[in-house]
Amino acid sequence: MHVTLVVTKSDIEPIWILCDNESTADIFKNQCILINIRRAKKPIWLKRNTIEVNEEADLLGYGTVYYHSQVAVNVMWLKGLNL
Repeated sequence: MHVTLVVTKSDIEPIWILCDNESTADIFKNQCILINIRRAKKPIWLKRNTIEVNEEADLLGYGTVYYHSQVAVNVMWLKGLNL
């Protein structure tokens, strides 16, 4: 699976979660809002930067998300929200 994240605004607050309808995965950079960070069952690659994301964590009230400290922002896949 490949994921592409593009952000043009550099001063996004680390607590903000961007909801993206074109993302294919939930991925977070802020470990302060996650619990139980662990090795991912299915690692993913960030296509643009060729960074392997091999950790996942739990977001309380939501479920499992990917975690990597070098992504630009916290991104939540809108399809995964079941709106």
